[in-house]
Amino acid sequence: MNTAADWSGTAPAAGNTGQFDNTISAIKATNLTLGGNVTLDGLIFFSNMNVPVTVGADNTLTLATLAGLSMVVANFDVTLKLSVVGFDLQYSRRTNVNSGRRLDRISERNFHRPGHAAVECGFGKIV
Repeated sequence: MNTAADWSGTAPAAGNTGQFDNTISAIKATNLTLGGNVTLDGLIFFSNMNVPVTVGADNTLTLATLAGLSMVVANFDVTLKLSVVGFDLQYSRRTNVNSGRRLDRISERNFHRPGHAAVECGFGKIV
């Protein structure tokens, strides 16, 4: 997720929000890795994804602003097998999961922000 090929042309970076939709192939979507530490303002999972998305790596995804992680309109579940941390403690990271969807966080260090708790909303499941 740190090269242009992973994002159909331009890899998002700090100041950008990573967007998942039907542009990514089904094969890639189920086996993504960060390829290095990545900093983004947030992640959005849209209603036209091809399959559930799985991101795994030994690297860290830093969500730098209150954009956080949005699955408000996601049509498939998402699994994150990596560490996700906040970048700037002045911001409140938000996680929003739509009803009927599920966000699986599989990491001891997943969604960690020293001194701050994630703000979870929506009617989906976060496990």
